[in-house]
Amino acid sequence: METQLDLFDAEAIRWLAERGWSVTASRSATLRLYVDELSTPRITIRRIWHTPMTLVFNGASSGAGAGAGLVLQVEGDAQLSIGQQATHVLRPYSTAVFPTSAQMRLISHKPTARVEVLTRVMHPGWLDKDMSRIVDREAAAPSWSVFTSLTNAVMNAAVDPSRTSFPMIEDALESAAFALLTDAQIGVSAAGSGGRLDELYEDACRLIRQQAGDVNFTVQNLADHLGVSRRYLSKSFAARGERPYRRLRDERVNLALRMLRQSSTTRIADSGKVAVLAGFPSHRAMREALRRAPDARQPGQTTYEDGSYG
Repeated sequence: METQLDLFDAEAIRWLAERGWSVTASRSATLRLYVDELSTPRITIRRIWHTPMTLVFNGASSGAGAGAGLVLQVEGDAQLSIGQQATHVLRPYSTAVFPTSAQMRLISHKPTARVEVLTRVMHPGWLDKDMSRIVDREAAAPSWSVFTSLTNAVMNAAVDPSRTSFPMIEDALESAAFALLTDAQIGVSAAGSGGRLDELYEDACRLIRQQAGDVNFTVQNLADHLGVSRRYLSKSFAARGERPYRRLRDERVNLALRMLRQSSTTRIADSGKVAVLAGFPSHRAMREALRRAPDARQPGQTTYEDGSYG
């Protein structure tokens, strides 16, 4: 049992690689991994916290053999895809189950924490006919709390796996996990497209609001951040009669208008600064976007001599 491991950069990447994860870290920050791990020939439990990164798990290299795994999201949001299935957003209290032979991709843009459980001897019915399954927040209680409490109790007590009683503890963990999975309401492969598209649309709009001021942020970046293809992203907007490019442009227009309205003395030089802060590559590009979006103007705004609005 390894507890309170605090790993940075290359050391963290090496630790994850030894367990089947390849890592792409955020370019803007030091990679940090904080982990507790308990591993026996039958089951592995990990409590993990890490800084933003993209993780790809190749089951063939995990050394876990045939079996199943659980990912229990504790803090922060992450995007998870299993095999060729659609990406699902994991929020706190979400849980994913997957075969350990599957490839997984997990993306987090902020620090995130989760519990991972891998079992070599799969409880009957864990995966059933579905290759993977998601337990949503609404469906998780109280089984999510029971399983998480049991997992934390085992880890916090530093239980000795060599004790003759430990196989019974392993039985209890697997039974609690199976109880959690009976609450599954959404199979990743069978999730309703309408619900998935609605969720993707909402996540995309939230990310657009956060990133609109970054001139380098594009629709392709948006799709990459969400772990979906650009075509699938466009489908989620088309269901609302929108396009992701226009939504990003409109958010930048609204951002520019808010900044321009803050000062009644805005002139060309100030407008050029606003253009940069609002995510436009130039003052001219901002002026053209404002001209194309007259509906974004509010009563009482002033049109300046350079063509911008405030």
